[in-house]
Amino acid sequence: MAAREQGAHTTYLGPGDSQLGHEESVADTARALGRMYDGLLLPYQVNDAVVRATGNPAVRFMRCLPAFHDRRTKVGAEIFDRTGLDALEVTGAVFDSPRSIVFGQAANRLHAAKAVMVATLGGC
Repeated sequence: MAAREQGAHTTYLGPGDSQLGHEESVADTARALGRMYDGLLLPYQVNDAVVRATGNPAVRFMRCLPAFHDRRTKVGAEIFDRTGLDALEVTGAVFDSPRSIVFGQAANRLHAAKAVMVATLGGC
C-alpha cells in the first residue's frame, strides 16, 4: 500500500502469470536488454568517462553477472550485429580493469545465496 500512496503504479501477478518454467535463456534476456539499450539506457553506460567523472582514483566497479561488455561471446556478437554497440551496460575497458570487482562480488553473492538456503531450510 505504501507504494501506491506515494504514487507508484503496481501490478500484482498471480501464479499463472509467472515466467517460471518458461524457456527463456540468458541470451533471450540479453536480446531484450539490447533492445532497451537502443537509446533508452545507453546514456547510463559505465565507461571510462564515467569512471573519470567520479574524481576518485580508487573507485571500484561492481555489477552482477552476466555483463555484456564486449563481442567475445556469441550473445555479445549478436548484440553488436544488431545494434552496432560493442558493449551495453559497461565497456570492456572498465569491466576488464583492475578497478573491476565483479567476480569477487559474484563469489560473495554465491555464498550469500547459500546462506539464505541453509537458513530457510532450517539448517542453522
